[in-house]
Formats: sequence, C-alpha cells, structure tokens
Amino acid sequence: MRILFCTPCYKPYFGGIERVVEQLSRRLLGHPDVEAVGIMTSYYRFPSQFIEGLPDKEEIDGASVMRMHFFPRKLPYFYHLDTGVVSSEMGRVIREFRPTHVQYTVYDWYLPNLQAYLLSRNQASQILSVYDHRFEPGFGTLPFQWVNGWLARRMDAVHVVSERARGIVRETMMADNRKIKVIPLGAELRPTERDGRDFREPVTIVSVGRLSPNKGQIDLLQGFIRAREMAKVPCRLVLVGDDGGDEAVLRLIADEHRLTENEFLITGYVTEVQLDDWYKKADIFALLSGNESFGLVYTEAMGRGLPVIAYNIGPLEELFPKGIILLPFKNLQAVEDTLADLINDRQKRLALGNEALNFIADHCTWESVVQQMLDVYRQATARRG
Repeated sequence: MRILFCTPCYKPYFGGIERVVEQLSRRLLGHPDVEAVGIMTSYYRFPSQFIEGLPDKEEIDGASVMRMHFFPRKLPYFYHLDTGVVSSEMGRVIREFRPTHVQYTVYDWYLPNLQAYLLSRNQASQILSVYDHRFEPGFGTLPFQWVNGWLARRMDAVHVVSERARGIVRETMMADNRKIKVIPLGAELRPTERDGRDFREPVTIVSVGRLSPNKGQIDLLQGFIRAREMAKVPCRLVLVGDDGGDEAVLRLIADEHRLTENEFLITGYVTEVQLDDWYKKADIFALLSGNESFGLVYTEAMGRGLPVIAYNIGPLEELFPKGIILLPFKNLQAVEDTLADLINDRQKRLALGNEALNFIADHCTWESVVQQMLDVYRQATARRG
C-alpha cells in the first residue's frame, strides 16, 4: 500500500487533525503491507498564516511531506478555508508519489479534495475521514454541502469517529451507509506514577489547547479562582497553548485576582518534549471547549491516566462513557464545585484517572485504530475491483 493523506496543514503547525495524521503515519509505516506514506499539504498553518522557509518536500517520521502552493487563497461566500483553493502542482505530486489509497482528512478543504479526487480516482482508492460532529445547513454552506455530498457518494469508504458522525454523513452527504465505518481515534498509553507524588507540591490542573473563545479557558480560569478559595491544599492552573485571541483577557483576569506564577501559568507554544513534561506534572486535565470534532486531546489526557473535566458537548458522552466528568455547558458553578472536589480529594483523582486509563486501553489505542484502518483500505480496494 502507498497511502497519501490530503490535509490543509501539517508540521510545524500541530492541531488535532495533524496529530491524527502523525500517529496513523508512524504506525502504518511499521506495517509490512505499507510501502510508503505521503502527506500532501500546503504552506499554511491554522487558521490562515503562511509559513516562510518551509521546504517543498521533506521526510518527517518516515513519511514524505509534500507542500504545494494554492491559488487563490480564498473565495468569499463560496469557500472560506484560508489555505488556498487549487494547485497547479498537485498532479505532479500525485504522479510522483503513486498512491494506491488517498485519504482526505479535512472536509472543509473540499475544493483541494475535489481536485485531488479528479486527479487520483483512476489509480487509487478514495477514503474520506469525517472527524467533525457539527454541520449547520444554510445558504452559506450550500457549496460545502454540494461538493462534499458529491465526493462522499463517490468514495470507496467513509471513515467516521462516532455513530453521531455517521448520522451526519448520511443526512448531509447522503453517503452509502454500507461504506461508512465507525472507528474512534486513539491515544498512546503513557501513564505517570502519581501515588508517590510529594504532598507539598501543588495540585496541578493542566489544559491543552489554543487560547481562544471556543476552548473555554476563561470559564476554566474563573472556575479555578473560585475553587481555589475552597481548596484545602495548594493548587495551580497551567494553560498550554498558543494565543488564539484570549491570552490578554486571561492575563488581565489573573492580574485582577493577584494570581502568582505558582498559581497560574500560560506556557505559550511548547515542544512535544515540553508537553510530555506538563502531562507528567498534571494531576487533573480540564478543557471546557464549546465544540470539538473528536476531542483527541481528551483521549490523550486519559491515556496518561489523568482524570478529565469537560463540558458535555457534541459526541463526548458517546465517546467517553468512563474516566471523564462531563458538566452542563457554561455552568460555572459546576466547574467550580468539580474543580474544588478533585483538588481536595486525592483518592478520587487517582480512581478516576485509573478508570480513564483502563477505558482507553480497552477501546482507543492507536494500534487498534491502525488495524481497523488497514481493513478499511483493503475493503476500499476490494470495492474498486
């Protein structure tokens, strides 16, 4: 197999979809049936920043990353993803890589996906992955719906991450239900020993995500400030992530309440090694997103053996029935009470974290995801035969 992922952004930008492509690529390359993995992408990072100085082609973790220039950058009222519309280089990239399977990872990138489909459909099986759980019909989304519906009905397989997503794909894209496969995303099992933690260390709440209104860090900080007053032990909140518009407001709130760096910290961008270190220091993971495609970051935190706090949004109740505390959306009293409860109850933290780890081990490892995706690739090839 020669598997080509089609995705609008890749490293050095790193978000949820990029993590999925990274983890699938690494493990697929270790399988005897997989000859090569390619990643066809742009020079942009999310949401719309062109990155200077990136090579046209490089090898990352064994995968061939191939970047292309796209024109125009966007088409108002028709196409809103600011990473480009069409590329004159795509045909050459596909010919040189010679894929047997093309997998589309972001259905918002529907015009480049359409071009890739037209250029590769005669030589490679076609797989569409849908990680999202929200779709709001309306005049502005008609082109999105038309193109994605046309593509979905011509795919050899459609991969979704939940039964809820299956319903959305059936209803909005009218894809053949027999071609839709539900495969949740995975996590590495990397638990940290917490039984021997020094009792004098502060209970550390870690949140990982871009500092933006959608990620709910302001709600989390406000809940932490109130919970801190009920805490019987020292505690701190650490926000890991780039500024997405809310950093200045978060710092202002922290200053107004005179939080010290030992109580509240914004790390900014961190490397993989630094992120791993923060997970090791964490006692609680909390992210109060207003919407999530899959919520991969929750899976990763649970794979570390961390108790997780989140708003009960989208697919989370279906995806994570154990090891996570789901709160009513925008209920700050619930945020405050839950944080205070977990800060003060060490045994409850450990028990919930172990429950989370066991759930991921049983249902959401990357090894399991890869085996199921390999079956999808084989079935897609069989459908074309």
